[in-house]
Amino acid sequence: MSRPPSTGKYIHSADGTTVYAEASGSHLNPHIVLIPGLGLSGAVFDEFCTDERLFKSVYAVRVDPRGQGRSSPATTAESHLSRHYAEDFEAIVKAFDLHKPILVAWSLGGAFLCDIATYLPSFTLSGCVFLAGMSWAQELLQEVGRPEVLVPSPASHRTTRESRALRCAAGSRKIRSMNVRRFSARVQHREKLRVAGEEGLPLLHVYGTKDGHQKWWVTLDYLKPWFRDTEVHAIEVTLHFVVCSHDDCTKDVSYPCIFHVTVQGIPWHAKSVTETRGIYMAFKKIGALGIVGLSALSVRAQAAVYAQCGGIVGLDGRHNLRFRISLHRAERLLLAMSSRNRNHQRALRPSYPPTSAPITSDPPTTTKTTPTSTAPSGPAPSGKLKFAGVNISGFDFGCSTAGDCHASAAWPPLTQYYGMDGAGQMQHFVEDDGYNVFRLPVGWQYLVGDTLGGPIVDANMAEYDALVQTCLATGASCIIDIHNYARWNNEIIGQGGPTNEQFAALWSAIAAKYADEPKIIFGVMNEPHDIPDINLWADSVQAAVTAIRNAGATQLILLPGNDYTSAAQFISNGSAAALSKVVNPDGGIDNLVFDVHKYLDSDNSGTHPDCTTNNIDEAWAPLVTYLRENGRQAFNTETGGGNVASCVTYMNQQIAYQAANTDVILGYVGWAAGNFDPSYVLGEAPTKSGNTWTDTLLVAEAMSPATNGLVA
Repeated sequence: MSRPPSTGKYIHSADGTTVYAEASGSHLNPHIVLIPGLGLSGAVFDEFCTDERLFKSVYAVRVDPRGQGRSSPATTAESHLSRHYAEDFEAIVKAFDLHKPILVAWSLGGAFLCDIATYLPSFTLSGCVFLAGMSWAQELLQEVGRPEVLVPSPASHRTTRESRALRCAAGSRKIRSMNVRRFSARVQHREKLRVAGEEGLPLLHVYGTKDGHQKWWVTLDYLKPWFRDTEVHAIEVTLHFVVCSHDDCTKDVSYPCIFHVTVQGIPWHAKSVTETRGIYMAFKKIGALGIVGLSALSVRAQAAVYAQCGGIVGLDGRHNLRFRISLHRAERLLLAMSSRNRNHQRALRPSYPPTSAPITSDPPTTTKTTPTSTAPSGPAPSGKLKFAGVNISGFDFGCSTAGDCHASAAWPPLTQYYGMDGAGQMQHFVEDDGYNVFRLPVGWQYLVGDTLGGPIVDANMAEYDALVQTCLATGASCIIDIHNYARWNNEIIGQGGPTNEQFAALWSAIAAKYADEPKIIFGVMNEPHDIPDINLWADSVQAAVTAIRNAGATQLILLPGNDYTSAAQFISNGSAAALSKVVNPDGGIDNLVFDVHKYLDSDNSGTHPDCTTNNIDEAWAPLVTYLRENGRQAFNTETGGGNVASCVTYMNQQIAYQAANTDVILGYVGWAAGNFDPSYVLGEAPTKSGNTWTDTLLVAEAMSPATNGLVA
């Protein structure tokens, strides 16, 4: 396997010390920072960072702390001040443009957490993973460390396996020794660390039960009372370097076990699948957000998963049943940074910058009006849209714009599968906000178990159907959306990738299942883009429509166009003309509706918190004219913006315009709730306190039909 591209940087910290760090993976992915143990370089994580299955899912920055590896020497007490370590971390974050990374620290690398909590803003981290980690130096090292770790030991004092692991991890790179006494004597203030824990900073501990270098339970005794969102896993290994029990050091021995499980793609043993079905479902999302494999192992990594690592022992002796119950808390570790994770939807769009905390500046001065169309008159608009709703995301997790969805990455947004309370969200949206439609995205690969052309997997469909039935139970309409961007693993349907027959077979099976459900809507495909031949794409859509109708389903079918089915380009890129040729088997166009998306940020990427347009002049007015002149209708199934004042203003204007043209615009669906955390830049998931749900700003002040009064 070839080494992925890496970027190494020598970074100048605030006191002039040079710190070396190296990044691997795509910056579009979630961000993690890897800190090695005392005296070692970030090279101990090289095997992890060069594994293709992970560097495609995360952006990993491995660090040589000051005085270690390739960083500048740190020979004085002054150079080891706590604030300098915090400044080093801050410089690394800026140098690599990191957004709320997760700190993954091995051994005394964990002391960085105390430095960061003390000197940097509370929003610096999304969470922390300790691999046999110690959260501060000073007296804790004296109390936790076994005698051999308190004095720099020669290689002969290490076990053979420990030495081999370190050699394999570090390769041929130079590792500096360090003055342990000077490091451990540095003063660290723990008050803010405790505050961070009490305020909910997630912390995951992974320790070897037979660690020969530290008394790991002492660290837990200190920290567990401080961190209200903490999980612990003890792995039956003997080394301080938490590794799996493989003899081949060139393969897996240098992986911390928590990483190894992730890269193995969930190595279930046959007898364990049925025994731990619920655990399996909880664990499946490892690939969905990339780094979530690190955070969520705290609730998913059960005995079956860690069998290759010598087994896992729950600290409560009950195989960690209690950890499964709190899945949603560990998930928030990653979802807190999901202003970046929107790239599982649109990583290849015009831009995907990191985002900061939601801005609160006033929007541009505008007057809230209801523009009128200049198009020729047609059937009189009612002034009330037929549909308004929210995307309930989760089964689409792991899907990129290349259409390389992974079945194991889907995460059902239902509590019975250890997801968010999608059922409660939908019930709230219907009863309190007046919503009447939900879009339920799902990856094609998930439904067929990653087998192109294969039949739908009954067990997977049962899980997806649980969400569909939950949606139907609210009385709302439910859009089944295949979230593959017109692709299967970056190959375009009907144009060198899956055949139209394979695509039609998928839709035939889905339609047959839901043909008798009048409130089901079929969303043929999410956001096709970069389609070489729009007319060939229309042929693929026709194949799906014919299959759906031949299965006996007569409900609405949504027809998507090119350029992420953007409302602004729907006419100019030929989508409208090509899709106008798609017909029902009888030659008519009843219940065939154009599917269009439009966000309100500067580049229509749906990645920025602020909004700059109401889309009327550049998108909706031309589209309304075309629809009315050609006797067609469209449904805006993705739209949204940040929870800021500018988006409230512009969203109200957009919805008002749509409501003024209800003869051709059916409604809107916001992006997104479900398994997204409310802190997500386009988050529309409500929060619950007791029995009370609270909407996000954009929903409460613009998108809720109870607020705008523009939905029938």
